[in-house]
Amino acid sequence: MSIHNPNPESLAFERLLFFSDAVFAIAITLLALDIRLPQAPEGAHLPTGITVLAPRTLAYVIGFFQLAQFWNAHHQLFRHIVRYDSALIWLNMLFLLLIAFLPVPTSVLGEMGLTRTSVTFLASCLTLLGLAELAMWLHALRGLMGNHVSERLRHGTTIKIVILAAIFGASILIAQISPMAAILFWFLIWPGHAITDRLYRPGTRLKRSTA
Repeated sequence: MSIHNPNPESLAFERLLFFSDAVFAIAITLLALDIRLPQAPEGAHLPTGITVLAPRTLAYVIGFFQLAQFWNAHHQLFRHIVRYDSALIWLNMLFLLLIAFLPVPTSVLGEMGLTRTSVTFLASCLTLLGLAELAMWLHALRGLMGNHVSERLRHGTTIKIVILAAIFGASILIAQISPMAAILFWFLIWPGHAITDRLYRPGTRLKRSTA
């Protein structure tokens, strides 16, 4: 009967990923805790109480999809990162700290509605998340990547993270004029990423301008 001795380094790396996934799962669960029917006097109509939940439900949907977006990005990054060091662990912890905090600005958005303050607060947190993700990726580029990661993929992923952080950062300014426009501005992340994927996919040659 053979005994399997797992690689301690591999187990430690898996623990890092399992812990990260757990933080995401808890953060997403916390988003839903704000959706409760308010205390209403006896005899009040249920439809009225449900209507009151609309802003909180909208905030939940926004927060859920933002967390889902960052989970997917984190998942994609760690498909390419095959080694780790103490700096990567702490950068990942900083990223998770912001992930765990995200239900707070989302709750403020649900309580206050689409106001300049609530959207600015949420956009600021999302911007910091984008910057934390960028810091983690740039550090990983310094020797923590697998051999399968091409230069094209490195550049394309870096640009996608910069696009995300830049759009969230720009939305802070837009929120001072129109909170709704700031949130709609976030949808530009998807076409920005799609264009980047198209330009940096394997086998695509980038056009160079000639003087």
